[in-house]
Amino acid sequence: MFDPSHVQPIAGATGDSILPQSIADAIAPLTWLAGGLYVLAVAALALYGLHSLWLLALFLRHRKGAKAQAEREAATPLPPDAELPHVLVQLPVFNERDVVVRVLDSISRLDWPKDRLHIQLLDDSTDDSVEIGRKAVAKLRTTGIDAVSIHRTDRTGYKAGALENGMQVCDAPFIAIFDADFTPNPDFLRIAIKPLLADPGLALVQGRWEHLNRDDNILTQAQAVGIDGHFAVEQGARGWSGLPMNFNGTCGLWRRTAITDAGGWEHDTLTEDMDLSYRAQLVGWRCTYRIGLGVPGEVPADVNAWRSQQFRWAKGSIQTAIKLLPRIWRGPWSLHAKVCSSLHMTHYLVHPLILLSLFCAPLALLLVGTGVIPWFVLLLGVFSFAVGASAPILVYIVSQLTLHGSKGWRNLRSLPILAAIGTGIAISNGQAVWQAVRGQQSAFVRTPKAGASGTGSYRAKAHSGIPEAFCAIWAIVGMTVGFIGAHTWITPLLAIYLSGFAWMSIHCIRERRARAAKMVRPVVEATDDVAAQPA
Repeated sequence: MFDPSHVQPIAGATGDSILPQSIADAIAPLTWLAGGLYVLAVAALALYGLHSLWLLALFLRHRKGAKAQAEREAATPLPPDAELPHVLVQLPVFNERDVVVRVLDSISRLDWPKDRLHIQLLDDSTDDSVEIGRKAVAKLRTTGIDAVSIHRTDRTGYKAGALENGMQVCDAPFIAIFDADFTPNPDFLRIAIKPLLADPGLALVQGRWEHLNRDDNILTQAQAVGIDGHFAVEQGARGWSGLPMNFNGTCGLWRRTAITDAGGWEHDTLTEDMDLSYRAQLVGWRCTYRIGLGVPGEVPADVNAWRSQQFRWAKGSIQTAIKLLPRIWRGPWSLHAKVCSSLHMTHYLVHPLILLSLFCAPLALLLVGTGVIPWFVLLLGVFSFAVGASAPILVYIVSQLTLHGSKGWRNLRSLPILAAIGTGIAISNGQAVWQAVRGQQSAFVRTPKAGASGTGSYRAKAHSGIPEAFCAIWAIVGMTVGFIGAHTWITPLLAIYLSGFAWMSIHCIRERRARAAKMVRPVVEATDDVAAQPA
């Protein structure tokens, strides 16, 4: 333990005081508090980095076995068509006029006996997409496909409520779920059903997201690399090593009895997918993942749409953690599974930790200038930064080389942008985490999609970018204090924060001005702070 009374005048590299003695004495308690919080923040960030490295190690350990398993499944024939089980395909949509026809068209091409395939368009829309969807469903019915449009005027439960409502209409033993912006390949069901038929204890087969609009702009390129890291490495590590894993809300095939055994769909969190999959595993079911089961889908094409999506994921994940972690830690899972599940569910805590480390850094540097900080504390800070920064980079590199071979190096050019947006989103996601911790409920706001036109009919609410600009300025303050005190070891960390918040601020301001020039109308779709609005 360190005694704050030992604090000396705040000094620079030469030992000369940076601040007058009176000011140094006055801020000494605040400086010590900031120093302690900074150490805790970077140590916690390093813990999440170590978790990423552990998942990477598990992925590398099990990937050959997973490949061999996939080859065995591919060589195993399915039963004759007349003996295949009935499958329900659920398509939850809400004001998806730009993509609803496309997703129905792709579902109609699924290679499955028509007399055993049932399609539900679960439509909670409030715009003309209701009629667009009905016409597309009617067209499918003329081809002999059992397709229905189920329109709810009461949006209770949002997506979870729509899925639960659809299950009451059809009793098919297997249920595939696709969001409106995904276009599964015709062989999806024939690949996904094999593990479920072979293993009666398996609840879910999760597919991998691919990207329809990867090359639209630098934001979509960066997102694609980030999503690949999750689906190639993290989901593979969890699914192949027996760790609890989550359903990603789309591109998965469920066993109906697993859903009912888990208590069905619940809508007290914004990530009903993570909630259900963990509850299913808590009652004894298992989930798995197939890296070869790729499903193309859209990623948000503008910053505000991406912020909207991330807000929902961040808030919902923490809500699910608060809901289920006590049950997990009381349960029979191994310590390994409990720790990994905890780090998985609370991963979005990295964003408030980023903010905490940013705001404490300048004051912590003043404390370093006193000369009373032991060397091992500085070493801990450097080590924590190295782990926190290098772990995701290694995950992204391995994911790109695994999915794309040597061509994956080209995709890694977007890593600086990915680092920037991953930092710049900290304020929005930090707000989401805070709302979840407080128990503040909010609407399920779907992510606007561009569709085939590339523009889309809706836009996410535009943000000012001013808070991010303030964070960028504060990072400059920290770097300045570091240079004055000759503590340049912290410069790389603050440079990442500076670039991330500056990038986010500039792009928010740019999108806001572009939208104002087009005279976009006010928000009409929802009242949440990340609501979508018509273009």
